[in-house]
Amino acid sequence: MVKLNLRPDESIILKSKNISDGGLLSSYADELILTNYNIYHVNKGMFGNIKNVYKFPVNQVKIYNGEPQVILGKHQNNSPQLEIYFQNGHKFFSFQFNGKKEIVQWINAITKLLTG
Repeated sequence: MVKLNLRPDESIILKSKNISDGGLLSSYADELILTNYNIYHVNKGMFGNIKNVYKFPVNQVKIYNGEPQVILGKHQNNSPQLEIYFQNGHKFFSFQFNGKKEIVQWINAITKLLTG
């Protein structure tokens, strides 16, 4: 588990392990953590060592017609993936186990966080 420097008023809402960001040479070793302020992508190496921690502010998720742009999509290998569209880019994540079920949990949690 990574030690995050959370704000005093920041709380963890959802965590998932065995995540891949779909990049070249990526494996299902990463973690994804949702707080009330940010989405943290913990990028890990082959032996579980932490390579990087990326932070994406939740308030930067695009909203269209009152709905956050957080989508259940398909990876090029036809497995389900979580697609998050931010105001300045996007991120895609695949889940090794229970992919579709976990993605729906993430979509619901982010939607509830942003829309109440």
